[in-house]
Amino acid sequence: MPKPVVETDQTKKEQQKRLSSRETRDVLEDISTKTKRGLRLKDLNEKVAVLL
Repeated sequence: MPKPVVETDQTKKEQQKRLSSRETRDVLEDISTKTKRGLRLKDLNEKVAVLL
């Protein structure tokens, strides 16, 4: 028979840190993606301005 899982305060804190870290990484990746997209749009706008 498996032992019941007992969560300690330390375990909960570690899980929260990992979750927080994962959420932070996701947000930073989203910001990075949007920044790259914005820079590409800016570059395209500059090229269009040169053509006009």
